[in-house]
Amino acid sequence: MERSVTELPTSNTRIADLQDYALYCLIRRMANRIVEECVRVGIPITRDQRASQIEAHRCQTANGILFVTYVGDDARERYALWTPYGLYTFGIGELMSLMEVEGPMTAFVVKCFGAKFCGRRTQPDRKMVSDLYALFRLDDQPLPDPILFSSNVVEPGCVADDLQCSLMVWERFVRRYAAR
Repeated sequence: MERSVTELPTSNTRIADLQDYALYCLIRRMANRIVEECVRVGIPITRDQRASQIEAHRCQTANGILFVTYVGDDARERYALWTPYGLYTFGIGELMSLMEVEGPMTAFVVKCFGAKFCGRRTQPDRKMVSDLYALFRLDDQPLPDPILFSSNVVEPGCVADDLQCSLMVWERFVRRYAAR
């Protein structure tokens, strides 16, 4: 039975530690694996944005990670991750035919990340449908169960609001990751 996104657990308190560089590295590893699989099966990468900014103002989780597929007229990206930092898109776009639920990328995330379908979000005003999959592992490493983040809170040690904190931490980790 399909669950709507609104039936996923929610929290108005952040559980994940945004200051945890290992969490950022895990998210980057997941994005790298997804991009590598797209290349392997012939899905074009329109622009490699793995080192780009996060969209902290939307699609945050309090904990855990969701994989999302977008289908519709207004979908700029086709695959993304919902993370504790916000929406992370990494440059895979413009593919309508491969977006079926049983498509090659869905099968890949089920196999690689232990993904389970957890909801569909319809945005009629944007003529777009999003299918969300909870991710439970990366290879043999277990991941925390995804919990949607339902409000903005200030992280300890951050003087800016939560969105600015997510952006500042993400940008710092992008630079650190590139320098390794």
